[in-house]
Amino acid sequence: MSLWHGAIQAALDANQEVTGSDSVTYLATPADDPVELHKPTKTLEPRFLNYQEKLALETEVVDWIVKASDFISGGSFIAPNEGAEIIDSSGTMQKVYRVSRFESEPAWRYLDASESHVRIHTVLSLEVSS
Repeated sequence: MSLWHGAIQAALDANQEVTGSDSVTYLATPADDPVELHKPTKTLEPRFLNYQEKLALETEVVDWIVKASDFISGGSFIAPNEGAEIIDSSGTMQKVYRVSRFESEPAWRYLDASESHVRIHTVLSLEVSS
């Protein structure tokens, strides 16, 4: 990573917007039962999607921080699926975010060593009036 890239990323990290809502819905596949994710934290971070070209594509890239316990089923942790959807119905717009990888990062990871929370990477895929 170049010094310039590091400075840009530090500035972006310092200016992230953090919001929260009561809950959002996680849907692994349309055939699955939806899972309610309680009190998630939504972090919006402007990101360069092509560092060499210095292009910033206009899309909403969101990381969700949620309790790992929301993904417990039958006593086992069920990892978030790449391609799954997180649906945020708060506000006047319903937003659907697709769980996806970002560059070399996996689609999700534990937030810290305690594994009590997970960070899920998503990209806005649909926005409709509620």
